[in-house]
Amino acid sequence: MKHLVYMVAGITVGFAVLLLAPASGQTPVGTTHLDLEMAPAATAGEVLEIVVTADLGAVVDLYVIDSYGTSHQQVGVDGEPVLVEVPATMAGRLDIIAISGAQEATATAVVYPANPRQAPAPMIGARSIVADGADRAMVVVISDDEFGNPTGGTMAAIVTVVHPDGTRAVHAGAATATLQWTWVPSVTTAGTAQVVVDQGGHRGATRTLIEIPAEPEPFAVEPVTELRPADGLTLVEVATTPLADRFGNRVVDGTAAVVTARYGDGAESIQTAVVVGGVARTLIEAADQPGIVYVRISVHGVTSSELALEFSAPLVPVEPSGVSPLRLVPLGGGQ
Repeated sequence: MKHLVYMVAGITVGFAVLLLAPASGQTPVGTTHLDLEMAPAATAGEVLEIVVTADLGAVVDLYVIDSYGTSHQQVGVDGEPVLVEVPATMAGRLDIIAISGAQEATATAVVYPANPRQAPAPMIGARSIVADGADRAMVVVISDDEFGNPTGGTMAAIVTVVHPDGTRAVHAGAATATLQWTWVPSVTTAGTAQVVVDQGGHRGATRTLIEIPAEPEPFAVEPVTELRPADGLTLVEVATTPLADRFGNRVVDGTAAVVTARYGDGAESIQTAVVVGGVARTLIEAADQPGIVYVRISVHGVTSSELALEFSAPLVPVEPSGVSPLRLVPLGGGQ
């Protein structure tokens, strides 16, 4: 579609050039006979040979219109057919218009893309998917030749994916004139998948697709610190039970966990913990009055049941009793 728009725009500009082109300093000599001969197709990088035939002494205005614009040159005819070479680099339709006096001749060719210059690297989106066997990512392959012409529809691209569980999947997707694409579904083992494209006997660079765990199964919060005095100072450690999805994939380290502590006076404390080793740990500040503090933790939208932490009255420090100061007796029996 993009090249069709460029082609239409180029032809429109070309005819505008024909209408608005200023007259040269030399009045062109017309002809009673004008003819063009040109191959109907070429590959980008080749040279199109145009044979112009006209009366002896005729001057021919030659306009070459491709997808991106128009070029012009004048050709003098000396009684023999004149060969004009036009480099073909832009894929698409190429129109030739020749004008000499009242005579006009046209010719059309189709320029096809050359072979891809190299195996392209795949573009992957999304870059991470859920390892639940249902989520998927799209792999898009866009290849071009050395002139920038897309070649996606001319040579099949084979996408190979090695999943985190070691399985290998091969995909050959749909194609348009500019690109090819395929869907890559996840497996149920979290990790990093390797994606590579083979095209025309060439293998491209390897790209990665991350398959992440799904939300964790229900979990609980457990106390770690046993001594819990209600002194308003002590930090009490709590931790979740192991966090894993229904396929046994452990929640990724570094995942945020939201910790909420609800005190006896109704006040709430909210903080963020980080999952390390598949477990979220955090410190809860002790209540300043004996009673219960309720703690819950949320990970990926899954919230634990509340843990009831009981804080007891702190131990009363022993007051120093009245003790007579120790009297030291010098050596030798002195006073």
